[in-house]
Amino acid sequence: SNIAHTGSLWAINKPAGHHTLQPYKQYAFFQGELPNGDWNKQSPVKASTVIYNTNNEKFQRFSVNSGDIVFRNSTDAVNFDAADSTFSNNNIAMISGVTVNADGVMVVAAEHNNDNTSEKAKRLYVNSGSLLHANTFQATVTGNPVSIKKPVYGNGIWFAGCEGGFIKSTDGAENWAKTSVTDSDGYGVTLYHALYNSNQWIAVGSNANSKGVIFRSTDNFASLEHIKTVNEATRLYVVHTDNANVYLAGGDDQAVYRSMNGGITWTGPIDDIFNDSTDAPGSAHNDNDQIISMIYGDNFNT
Repeated sequence: SNIAHTGSLWAINKPAGHHTLQPYKQYAFFQGELPNGDWNKQSPVKASTVIYNTNNEKFQRFSVNSGDIVFRNSTDAVNFDAADSTFSNNNIAMISGVTVNADGVMVVAAEHNNDNTSEKAKRLYVNSGSLLHANTFQATVTGNPVSIKKPVYGNGIWFAGCEGGFIKSTDGAENWAKTSVTDSDGYGVTLYHALYNSNQWIAVGSNANSKGVIFRSTDNFASLEHIKTVNEATRLYVVHTDNANVYLAGGDDQAVYRSMNGGITWTGPIDDIFNDSTDAPGSAHNDNDQIISMIYGDNFNT
């Protein structure tokens, strides 16, 4: 469900349902290989998420075991440390997202076993060093947000989508506050993901009318401009850019939308986005397939 890379090495935690990859195994391949080529996979492991920590120059794999966050390091995304480092005794059921910024600050969004079913993923853990078990603390989050999504960092702030809007931190992820969001039609909005680039944030999500939505902010989420509502996807889960003017947003039913002018206007869904041999346009696939991760890089096809 996520992709991490160094620029030449890519690591993928791949769920079931596509190509010939096996469910919930860790995969790595080098630049230039095709998805139907020789995937270099490690022994089976259910990995909640994998990131590339540029601060430590290592891949880091996060999973949950007996209520503890467990993470391991790797330099090649194939062979991970045998010795676990854990953040213990927190009754954690699932990790909904991990991000580390260039300063080495790491934020983990987690769901607990004792959380109400309708209030999943409501805790954030922050780590300012490489020893997860020693330097991690629980962030203070106000506004009672639930279903917190993957945290992201940009322009000096931390952001995470949540049910009914988003949460934001301006003090290094120690304190977060919820902001409710409505679109221009008056529907409440759940944001799933956001991206900072070229002095603006682009955020995507879903409204209460079960339509995907795209927003834009030029003031670090002090205000939001509703850019587009899409009819083909009930949710948009992810947005990505080539670090210039081209943006892609993906969501339900394999719907992908594109902006060629820095996120100002959008077209789609793009009907030629799937060009591999196993999932070309018109081929058999599950109508509930979701685009949940995107990344930009040279000589990479997936």
